[in-house]
Amino acid sequence: MVETLSLTEIDFASLDLLPYGIIVLDEKGNVVFYNDREEQIAGRDRRDVLGRNFFTEVAPCTEVGAFYDRFRDTITGEGLTAEFSFHFPFQPRGRDVEIAMTGFRVEGRFLCLVAVRDVTETEFVRDRILSSQKFAGVGEVAAGVAHNFNNVLMAIGTWLHVLERESKNASPRTLRAISEISRMVTDGRAMVARIREDRLSNAAPVAEDVAINDVVLGAIQQAQARATELFPNGSVTIETTLDENLPPVAAHAGELREVFVNLLSNAVEAMDGNGKISIISSLSREGVRVAVRDFGPGMSDEVQKKIFRPLFTTKGTRGTGLGLSTSYSTIRRFGGTITFQSTSGKGTAFYVSLPPSPLSWLVTA
Repeated sequence: MVETLSLTEIDFASLDLLPYGIIVLDEKGNVVFYNDREEQIAGRDRRDVLGRNFFTEVAPCTEVGAFYDRFRDTITGEGLTAEFSFHFPFQPRGRDVEIAMTGFRVEGRFLCLVAVRDVTETEFVRDRILSSQKFAGVGEVAAGVAHNFNNVLMAIGTWLHVLERESKNASPRTLRAISEISRMVTDGRAMVARIREDRLSNAAPVAEDVAINDVVLGAIQQAQARATELFPNGSVTIETTLDENLPPVAAHAGELREVFVNLLSNAVEAMDGNGKISIISSLSREGVRVAVRDFGPGMSDEVQKKIFRPLFTTKGTRGTGLGLSTSYSTIRRFGGTITFQSTSGKGTAFYVSLPPSPLSWLVTA
């Protein structure tokens, strides 16, 4: 059994307070110390790694093996420091890290201190700061856009009333189109109202009970219309598997519809207007869950790191970089989560989970 050193023997108690991951290895590469920050970076509990060999048991991967020779140099050369960086495949997502190793001795034993800096997280914080600076004047711009957008909606609403009055003998398809336009106008007016309210108050939104399957079906109709506009010669099949026994969620139907329209539109564009999209609603441990999956090319690691960042887009001038970041904020405001999985060549899946409405038990009781 490998002997592990206590904090008092090596006096490293203060290292748990550092913003860096700290690992101490003995001359065989066995872990004798593992601080709180490294637990967060690597997603590993120290109780699972203490006493185990770092290179063969804790992290037996190509990336770690690449610096094993540097470990041998530092462990036998007291005071010698090695510094390098690489991409480490932590779960559930990889991270770019910077490593510094220093050799030292305690009571005649050769030890190696490994300091780990999470560059990915640092870059994320920096990008968020830059994004917030870019958004400094967005409030005023949004107010102006909302004003003009509201004028457009008023004009659409006026002509919509004309169509409704003159559509008594219209075909079912025309009547459905008029109904969809009416609902989109209502959603647009609600969006304008939210922008105005957000500028006047930071209060949490008042939610209502929403049947998420109805929201999904409405989003599909809007997404299909957009797909036809962007890819007139395309062919997209949307397959749905919707649980009919789901409890309602506490949210805004219009805002949720925007989220799913955005996810579906992104899926259509990812497949260049041709392919299959799968939508599944279900009840899970996280709550009411909707999975939106495409079978396109998937996202690169670099894109996955930035996917929810404001103003980041892969669509060039066609994209605003606000769709997914806004969707993320919307779902979080209603107590939910939005995550994703993407595999190169196999497609991307987004998972939206929302807690059931607090009063949903009255419906199912």
